[in-house]
Amino acid sequence: MRQYWTTGVLLFIFSFAKAQFTDDFNNGNFTEPVLWSGNDEFFTINTALQLESNGPSAQSNIYLSTPSTAINNTQWEWFCNPRVATSSNNLFDIYFVSDQADVTGSLNGYFVRIGGTPDEVALFRKDGGTEVKIIEGVQGSIGSTSNNPTRVKVLRDAAGNFELFADYSGAGNAYSLVGSINDNTYSSTAFFGVMVRHSGGNFNRYVFDDVYVGDIIVDDTPPELLTVTAINQNQLLLTFSESVNQADAQNVNNYLASGGLGNPVIAERLSSNFSQIQLSYGIPFNDGVFYSLQVSGINDLAGNLMAPTEKDFFYYKVKPYELVFNEIMADESPVVGLPAFEYIELYNRSAFDIDLSGWSYLTGNTSRVFPAAIVPADSFIVITNQAGAQALIDLFEDINVIGLSSFPALANTGQTLTLIDPTGVVISTVTYSDAWYRSNSKKDGGWSLEMINPINPCLGADNWVASEDPSGGSPGRKNSVLNPQADNLLPRITRVVMLGEDSIRVFFNKTVTLASSTNPDDYAIDNSIGSPVQVFTYPPDFRSVKLVFSNTFQEGIIYRIAINSALLDCAGNPFNTEITGKFAIPRDIEPGDVVINELLSNPPDNGDDYVEIYNRSQKVLDLKDISLRSYRVSNNTIAGDHAISPEGYLIFPGEYLCLSRNTQAILSTFNTINPDGFVEMSGFPSLNNDDMRCVIRRLADGAAIDSMEYDKNSHFPLINNRKGIAIERINFNRSSLDRTNWTSAAQSAGYGTPAFRNSQFSENPQSEAGRIEVLPEVFSPDNDGFDDVISIAYTFDGPGFSGSITIFDSRGRMIRNLVRTQVLGTSGTYSWDGTKDNGDKAPVGIYIIYLDAFTADGRVSKVRQTCVLATRF
Repeated sequence: MRQYWTTGVLLFIFSFAKAQFTDDFNNGNFTEPVLWSGNDEFFTINTALQLESNGPSAQSNIYLSTPSTAINNTQWEWFCNPRVATSSNNLFDIYFVSDQADVTGSLNGYFVRIGGTPDEVALFRKDGGTEVKIIEGVQGSIGSTSNNPTRVKVLRDAAGNFELFADYSGAGNAYSLVGSINDNTYSSTAFFGVMVRHSGGNFNRYVFDDVYVGDIIVDDTPPELLTVTAINQNQLLLTFSESVNQADAQNVNNYLASGGLGNPVIAERLSSNFSQIQLSYGIPFNDGVFYSLQVSGINDLAGNLMAPTEKDFFYYKVKPYELVFNEIMADESPVVGLPAFEYIELYNRSAFDIDLSGWSYLTGNTSRVFPAAIVPADSFIVITNQAGAQALIDLFEDINVIGLSSFPALANTGQTLTLIDPTGVVISTVTYSDAWYRSNSKKDGGWSLEMINPINPCLGADNWVASEDPSGGSPGRKNSVLNPQADNLLPRITRVVMLGEDSIRVFFNKTVTLASSTNPDDYAIDNSIGSPVQVFTYPPDFRSVKLVFSNTFQEGIIYRIAINSALLDCAGNPFNTEITGKFAIPRDIEPGDVVINELLSNPPDNGDDYVEIYNRSQKVLDLKDISLRSYRVSNNTIAGDHAISPEGYLIFPGEYLCLSRNTQAILSTFNTINPDGFVEMSGFPSLNNDDMRCVIRRLADGAAIDSMEYDKNSHFPLINNRKGIAIERINFNRSSLDRTNWTSAAQSAGYGTPAFRNSQFSENPQSEAGRIEVLPEVFSPDNDGFDDVISIAYTFDGPGFSGSITIFDSRGRMIRNLVRTQVLGTSGTYSWDGTKDNGDKAPVGIYIIYLDAFTADGRVSKVRQTCVLATRF
């Protein structure tokens, strides 16, 4: 008897276990705690720990089922998401009652269809192979082509009375009754099953999760008021612990606010979430003032009455840059220490908590709306995808994080992020670059970008750097590079470009406030132009304005614009009124107007390539008309071609400008007396260290404006390690293709002079006809920046000469063929760097420079000049 009794107990326990079960798939499989079987090979657990279809690529019905005998006084509930446009060939069937394990074939039972041709949630009975709809759904309720998160709940009592509920938000707090019916055709069951019917291209588009089978859950707990939030100056959003009765929720007499507000004008339970109520008042809330709200008379859907409750609330209008982008993980791989997920972090600089309900976030042009989430004052919130949020919670238990179901992918560089409040105001924006890491190793992945000083959010690139946290980032915590110095840097004009005969665009070094930048009276231009008649801003970064004038600008006049101190940056600093911006109508760029003057192709660690250009014309030119291109000389293949400044950038006569894709990297590795002479390009051509040609091209017709070639021999021959050393032009009036017109930048100048006069610059010596002149007569080729090369100038009394320039030592031995039988101009200049033909440095001494030239008609010119190669002690 004891043996039989024990067996009976085991059978009862097993039967009870089969009757009731829950499964959220958080253990990463579908074999425990519930064993699902069927087409096992066509299902998987995704990164969000949900059951997901992964069927064959052809049209198919796939299923999983598990034993279940619960049917009387039972509640079935689950989450599902057919991420497709549902149809007769794309649908979800959830068999909560079935006498067969294989729910794709003939059986007796009941199922809920999500989708189908009517795009609805409906209840069916199945009699063998025949489907009978017994509760009609709401047609079109499963209407998205890519995302239909839905929670379904079915109740059945012992008499066969069914109730079908659906929450089309997927949250589980906005259930609505789809329909009810009595049907007692089947009063027993053996299995619970999930069946997916998919077309070929949608085999992995079905998600199932959070299944509950068990006793009907009886609600005897009254609702609680959790939060009261001012969503604008006239409306409150109340959030309860559960769904509330609609009639109670919409009775305005159940709410009484202090401060003379009284009862709301309108009270409305949200159709998308039955646990939330929106109150509208005719009297606006005062900014930053605390009020109290008394709430009573609210029942939940089961008739449980809440206790009278009083909660404080306040309205605060978040100002631009009070909530800022504070950290960006744009390239999560290779992993350094944090979970392998992209994320952004926001920091609340204000003294008030900020509710993100209704806020939107743009990654480029891709927009996402935040769910309800609070960012406490002086605190952080991290935004990532759902799997990333869970991974961060597992790592940092107290982290404030939002997991979006569809987190927009972050580009590794050149991405604009924008934060917009519910009224459409841009609160924060940033366009980041991988140049901001200031580390060539860290920009390859696994490290976040961190803001250095959140008090100074409008400074741009100078305020960002790679994280120094050993894990690669500091999500939800103070930044590892934090340096909260007060922002005392005054905003100023960086450049002005022409947009038309009566309009200009003015660029600033910092973001300016929208409110302070739109008054025309705060701008003034000389030469009888005056103030603009219209001002236009450029969101989202607000770092420039367009000004339109009633007068037109005239060619040949250089204008200056001054700005009033009423303009403020986003930190509240007034404009530096001592700095004005100059501009003029630009003229067409012709070959030779702009020349390449310096080039760095082998930068130091954490540095970057650059090309310096010089305007040797007497014209004002616009860089928007030209591009920078590089070629491989050996095979004449293009290595890169990029417009220099599509938005425009004026270069004035005699000005130097340094072009690069990373201004900060250049400034951190080279000293310059002209920090404003840098143009950061969105793309930059590849500059290899050898066998290259660099060209400035006119965009309109492709004409070459200037071109130079370089290789390892372009450097001073005695330099062995060329890393971090720029190649400088000796004289910008000589040909760019003259190899003797280039040498290494001087050591005394830090091996580079970006945006100002070259360390190796030399004026052309003046020569009389039939003579050569040497400047200087004594030189010391040691790359110290002082007289490192000599310039050899010649002049003939007529054209047609060809010839050679040879250098001999004092004993008459030839040591260098500087020019080998070339066609020579009427005048010209070459340079000698003090080296022999074999690349060795010539010894100290006196040298003879011999020019041997002739013409086809027999004229001959043979001239000599001496120079001294010395050394410095």
